[in-house]
Amino acid sequence: MYDLFTKPGVKNFLLLLIIWYLCITIYSILGMSPYSMLYRYEFYTKFSWPNFVLIYFLIIWIIPNSFNGNKLLKLIALTFVALIVFIAIRYINNSFWEKDYYYSYDSQNIKYKLSFIRILAWETDRGILFIFLGYAFRLIIDRIKTESDKRKIEQEKIKAELAILHSQLNPHFLFNVFNSIYSMALKKSERTPDAILKLTETFRYILRKNGESVTIGDEIEHIKRLLDFERIRYPKAVIHFDIKADEKQMQQVITPLIFSPFIENVLKHGDPGTEETPISILIEINNDEIIFSVKNPVATSQTLLLEESDNQQGLKNLQKRLELIYPNRFVLKTKKSNNSFSAYLSIKNSN
Repeated sequence: MYDLFTKPGVKNFLLLLIIWYLCITIYSILGMSPYSMLYRYEFYTKFSWPNFVLIYFLIIWIIPNSFNGNKLLKLIALTFVALIVFIAIRYINNSFWEKDYYYSYDSQNIKYKLSFIRILAWETDRGILFIFLGYAFRLIIDRIKTESDKRKIEQEKIKAELAILHSQLNPHFLFNVFNSIYSMALKKSERTPDAILKLTETFRYILRKNGESVTIGDEIEHIKRLLDFERIRYPKAVIHFDIKADEKQMQQVITPLIFSPFIENVLKHGDPGTEETPISILIEINNDEIIFSVKNPVATSQTLLLEESDNQQGLKNLQKRLELIYPNRFVLKTKKSNNSFSAYLSIKNSN
C-alpha cells in the first residue's frame, strides 16, 4: 500500500490524481462557490494541473532522491529548480487559457497588465504553498511507513524472543519427564507404558498449540495430563486441583504453557503430596483476572540445591514471556522454604 503513494507508475499516478480531485471537491464545497461543481472541475483542470504536477514530482522523485539521502543542498537546489519551472509553466498555461489572466484594473477602471515583479511574487507564493503541501504529504506518508515498520520489527522481535523462550521451555520439560520415565524403566514398573502415553499426549498439545492462543479450559486439561503423570509416578500422591470458574469463563483465551513451569517444578523438585502436605493447585477467574497459585512440598536433599539454578532459569524465562505477552498486566510471586515451594500468578486478560 505504501508503494501506491510513493513509487512511480500508472496506479500511483491515478491514486494521487483521485486524491487531488477529492481535495478540489472538498475545497469547492467549503468555499461555498456560486459556480457549479462541473464548472469548478473544468476550471481547476485547466489552471491547476501544474500545481498537481509540482506536488507529484516532489513526492515521487525530488524528496526521496535527496531528502532521504541526507543530501540537503541537492534537495534545496532541486526544489528551487522545480519552483522556477512551476512559475514558468503556470505563466504559459494561464496565459494560454485566459489572455487577461495577469491583467487588473486601476482606480479609474483602466485595464493594465501586472508587472513582472507582481506576477513573479504571486506565482512564487502559490508555488511555495504547493511545495509545502507536497513536503507535508510525503513526510506524513513516510512517518506512517516508519511507524508501521517499527511495529512490524517489534512484533517480529517479540515472536523471535518467544520462540527462543519456548524452545528453552520444552527441553527443560523434556529433561524433567524423561528422568522420571528412566527411573520407572529401571524399576521395570508396570506404569511405564502409561507414563509414555501421557507424555505423548502432552507433547502433542505443546507442538499443536505452540505460538497460538488457547482457551483456559484447554490449558487446564493440559495441567491435568501433567498431574496424571505425577499420579502414575506416585499413585498415593495427594493432589488438590481446584478450579473456580464457570463454563463461559473457561472459554477465555490465554497464551499456552504459562502455568507449565510451576507444574514442571512439581514434577522435577517436588515430593509426592501427602495428607499433611498435599500438592495444592488453584485456578480462579474473576471477570478478566486469571489467578493461578500452587504450593507443593519439595525435596530437602542435595538434589534440590544442585538443581536450584535450573529452577531459577525457568522462572526467569517465564518472567520474560509474561513481560512480552502481558506487559504491566501480571503479578508473579514465588516463595521457597526448606520444605515447600509456593507461587502466585495473576494475569489481567484484557487491557
